[in-house]
Amino acid sequence: MPIDSMIILSRLRYERRLTTADLAPSTQNSEQETRSALEKLAEAGLVEAHGSGRGRTYMLSAKVYRTTCQKAAHIRQAGFAPIQQEQMVLNYIDKHGSIKRAEAMDLCRITKD
Repeated sequence: MPIDSMIILSRLRYERRLTTADLAPSTQNSEQETRSALEKLAEAGLVEAHGSGRGRTYMLSAKVYRTTCQKAAHIRQAGFAPIQQEQMVLNYIDKHGSIKRAEAMDLCRITKD
């Protein structure tokens, strides 16, 4: 994996959601070259793009969060306009196939009571 890709993944791991303009200085490349690296990461299933144009942001993919055992973190990061617990659970099931009670509690940040 090219060093630029590793830098991008590292920044996204710690800062969660970034634009091409945010990432370009770290890779020491132009925005176009950084965008190209981001698209390759998206094709590999490591990064997801949200939005379009200059406002387009990138975050780690569900696959990465699943591999690191942080499935709920991905759904929370992807977010919803008004956060709705039911929609978060349905989205989690859509991405991962099923959900356990403990995972739903963690995802929605609620207690068993």
